[in-house]
Amino acid sequence: MKFARTLSVVALAAVVAAGCKDSTGPEDLTVADLIGSWTATELTYISDANSSQQLDAVAIGLATLEINVAVGGAVTGTYTMLLPQTTEIPFAGTISVSDGVVNLTGFPLDPNLNLTVTAWTGGNTITMVDSDQEFNFSILTDPEAAEVAADLRITLVR
Repeated sequence: MKFARTLSVVALAAVVAAGCKDSTGPEDLTVADLIGSWTATELTYISDANSSQQLDAVAIGLATLEINVAVGGAVTGTYTMLLPQTTEIPFAGTISVSDGVVNLTGFPLDPNLNLTVTAWTGGNTITMVDSDQEFNFSILTDPEAAEVAADLRITLVR
């Protein structure tokens, strides 16, 4: 009887452990996980040459981003820039996911954006980074200044 009870406890523990498998890491993300409406709470450009040089376009009111992901990966959205004048850019494209990398086609700033997922816990917030961007860190004082190599960190919430 004691053996049967021990075996039952071990079997129950195995079932619970299997049910608790961590399936919410970035590598587990699928297009189905992204279905819904998302709003950017962060669009931070980080200089490749000087990581302390950063600009969060959302935090300072320079840009907004709304994305809607439909079943099958169709994407629509609106990107709004506020400099030099307010410009609202609607876009449409597709989204795909593979091994923690989100590919977004049709995005106005980069028509083939590849974002590496850096934080996702299966919920309503996702953070991604694209290490192949350029940005004018003097945009507020000199909109015509040259762009430099930068990373782009995007945080979306639904």
